[in-house]
Amino acid sequence: MVVGGSSVDESWLAAVRALAAAPNVTFKLSGLVTRSYPKAATIPDLEPYVRALSDLVGPERILFGSDWPVCTAVTDYAGVVGTALGLIERFGPEAQEQVFRRSATTVYRLDRQ
Repeated sequence: MVVGGSSVDESWLAAVRALAAAPNVTFKLSGLVTRSYPKAATIPDLEPYVRALSDLVGPERILFGSDWPVCTAVTDYAGVVGTALGLIERFGPEAQEQVFRRSATTVYRLDRQ
């Protein structure tokens, strides 16, 4: 699949499509920078995957995960958050709020007392 001029791995896409078919599955946006260890993956490297995932399930079924401390093999925590923000900001402030707060609140049931 070609997304924004770049292609994503078809086997990855097939697996994500299969998981996306189950309405109770939420995807954690984690391990982003460690995907191309030993160097950190960049926003252009990752953008086609995040866009494909967002196109399949929308931000309502995506939540942020830091992958800390594994991420420290290639960058610090700020680098991970900056990369994730750079990827999600393309979808607008509503998507950022969803991925970085509301999805986790729902999945981990943080709004229940």
